[in-house]
Amino acid sequence: MLRTLIRTLFPAFMERVEAESKTWFMQCRKCGSEISVWDYGGMRYRALGTVYRLGRCRECQKVSMLRVYQRSQPGSD
Repeated sequence: MLRTLIRTLFPAFMERVEAESKTWFMQCRKCGSEISVWDYGGMRYRALGTVYRLGRCRECQKVSMLRVYQRSQPGSD
């Protein structure tokens, strides 16, 4: 719902949020699988550092602390 609202009101801003959210990944500490924050259903914009969030791994279905980290800086390619 939040994505739809932001996309409707501020389409250019939402494009930037989506692009940056796709550079952030969540990694399961149990099985090691990774998924982008955007594909997991989240948004991460103008954030710094590695954090841990409680969540369910989409691969092994276990609830654990998922490592959230940025794989590459936007515009560094």
